[in-house]
Amino acid sequence: MGDRFLGPEAALWTETVPEHRVMAKVLPRLTAFAECAWSSAERNYGDYQRRKSLLRGAGYFEEF
Repeated sequence: MGDRFLGPEAALWTETVPEHRVMAKVLPRLTAFAECAWSSAERNYGDYQRRKSLLRGAGYFEEF
C-alpha cells in the first residue's frame, strides 16, 4: 500500500478557528511539519532551530 502514497499532508479543521486566525495557526506549524515530512530519519533539532530562526528573521512568523 505504501506505493500509493504521493506525499505528506497537513490538515487544519477550521470549525473551531475563526477565519482571520487560520494563517496564524497554520504557518508556524508548517516548519515542524516540513521537518518531519521531508527530513531524513536522522533529524537534528539544532539544525531545525537554526533554520527556524532564519525564517523568523525573514519575517515568516509575523502576526497575520
